[in-house]
Amino acid sequence: MNQYTKLAGILAAAAMLALTGCGRQEGAEEQPEASPEESVIQTEEPEAAPEEETDQNEAASAERTEVSAEELYAKGSNDVLVYRLFTPETEEEKVPLILYLHGAGAIGDDNITHITTKDAASFVTEEMQELHPCYVLAPQLPERYTAAGESPTDEQSAKGWTDEEVQEALMETIEEIAGTNGNVDMDRIYITGHSMGALGVWGMIAAYPDVFAAAVPISGLWDGSVDDLVDLPIWIFHGEKDEVVPVDRETMLRDRLEELGGNVRMTIYTDEDFAAAGVTDPHGANVPTYSNQEMFDWMFDQKRN
Repeated sequence: MNQYTKLAGILAAAAMLALTGCGRQEGAEEQPEASPEESVIQTEEPEAAPEEETDQNEAASAERTEVSAEELYAKGSNDVLVYRLFTPETEEEKVPLILYLHGAGAIGDDNITHITTKDAASFVTEEMQELHPCYVLAPQLPERYTAAGESPTDEQSAKGWTDEEVQEALMETIEEIAGTNGNVDMDRIYITGHSMGALGVWGMIAAYPDVFAAAVPISGLWDGSVDDLVDLPIWIFHGEKDEVVPVDRETMLRDRLEELGGNVRMTIYTDEDFAAAGVTDPHGANVPTYSNQEMFDWMFDQKRN
């Protein structure tokens, strides 16, 4: 039985529970964590779901059970952060890798909250993997690197994904995965994220402009320079009436890249676009974006020069 057969059975059971008025599954016992090396290739038994939804947009997009995430993403960790890794079942000689950076609602150290939404699930559906087999690296940002951490007055604590130590840890993790799995295509490393995750996308491509083949920031912002990103394919997505991060925080980046002759495009969602996608939160551009097959086809078509 492969991972997708397991997933189909899990989703069918979840649907039956929903129809009979049952809620989330209770208390599967957590198994011991694998070592970082082992986690690249091993999966673990399901854990219990967290009791609270921590982010409105991620909660609105949640369609997979935590059990399915546990089945598909293996655990890993390093000295800086914990992460999950999806390993594709494919015989292709070279396979791309997606680095997915979550939003503020998934900050923590439980190594599960960030993969319980449709965002993380969208990359690893059977249909997607048949079209575009890929590794998916989904790290979780520890609270100590954010304003929500134990030391919010610490200058380092407010940097989040843009903290230099975090960025270095992400790069080291990519290199470790590539070293363990010889079929990772280092010319097709993609990066995407929503909200705080999109800020992390801008920060990573600014710090490592020659590493990534394409970037998809969603509802993000960036106060730094984009002048070194002219050659990087970037597709920006944002809600027209976003009140959390106003759309002009990214239109200004698009305009600057266009002025420099950059390879950039931008989709701005209207109220009608959101309504068609069932989205009521103006900051929820992640929902239609990670359901957009055109975006995925475009992204996987990019290759580092």
